[in-house]
Order: sequence, then C-alpha cells, then structure tokens
Amino acid sequence: MQRAKSKITAKGEITAKREINAKGEITVKGKVTVKGKVTAKGEITAKGEITAMREITAKRGITAKREITAKSEITAKGEITAKREITAKREITAKGEISAKSEISAKSEITVKREITAKGEITIKSDITAKGEITAKGEITPKSDITVKSEITAKGEITAKGEINAQGEITAKREITAKREITAKREITAKGEITAKGEITAKGEITAKG
Repeated sequence: MQRAKSKITAKGEITAKREINAKGEITVKGKVTVKGKVTAKGEITAKGEITAMREITAKRGITAKREITAKSEITAKGEITAKREITAKREITAKGEISAKSEISAKSEITVKREITAKGEITIKSDITAKGEITAKGEITPKSDITVKSEITAKGEITAKGEINAQGEITAKREITAKREITAKREITAKGEITAKGEITAKGEITAKG
C-alpha cells in the first residue's frame, strides 16, 4: 500500500500490489498500475495508463494520456479524460465531462452531469445518462436506456434495447433503433432507418433517408 498525507508525484511508474491512497493529487509521468484501488482527494493524472484491479476514485478529475482501466468503478467529482479508451467493469460516474479519443466502455451504468464525448464507440451493458450532450464518432450502443438533457449525436448507429430519450436533437449518420420508445424535444434525424417497437415522438421534424 502506498499512502500519502498530501500528493504523490513520480517521474516514472507507480506500481502497487494493494491501494494507492493520497489526500492530495497523484501525478505520474509514467503509468499507474495497481492490484487494488487508486484513491485521491485531489486529481489523478498520468502520462501513461491508469490501471486498477479495483476502483479508481478521485475527488477531482482523472486524466490519462493513454487508457484508464478499472475492474470495478471509475468515479470522479471532476472530469474523466483519456486520450485512448476508458473501460470499467462496473460504473463510470463523473460530475464533470467524460471524454475519450477512443472507446468508452462499461459493463454497468455511465452517468455524467455534463458531456460524454468519444471519438470511438460508446458501449454499455446498462443505461447511459447525461445532463449534457452525448457525442460519438462511432456507434452508441447501450443494452438499456439512453437519457440525455441535451443532444445525442453519432456518426454511426444509435441502438438501445430500452428507450432513447433526449431533450434536444437525436442525430445519426446511420440507423436509430430502440426496442422501446424514441422521444426527442427537437428533431430526430437519421441517414438510415428509424425503428422503434414503441412510439417515435418528436416536437420537431422526424427525418430518415433509409
């Protein structure tokens, strides 16, 4: 176990068989690899990967120049940002943005009070919930609901096994498909088909090229 009353700073790697626990920031120029959990009351920042067999938790932001990977939850009161994948076997929760230049993947919920942005796919086995926008350059595919207080935008498909519900627009360069309702307070637009087993409701236009 590595504990610090204030911050932990390393120019190389940090490796621990149990927890890394700091009352301030954790800042690393290499990678962080832990068989237990990583916990900080400040920010967690790494120029390499951040990998934990258990939780990654920060009272502020979590930032990595490569992957952020946890076999349990990833939780931050600030932003969660990675230049590559963000992957959790359980929840991903942030009070700020969740942003990745590659995929965002969780086996449980993704919940954010601001935007979710991925240059790759957003894949989830449960709900995706955001108070800001959800934007992906690939597919957005949850196994349950998508609920957004702003727009949902994908360059690939938007597919949900539950509802798709947005207070703004829903836009896809390919299909929009839901096993239940699709609801938007503004437009619903797809270059492919729009398909739902429940109602399709929009206060603006509904446009499909498929």
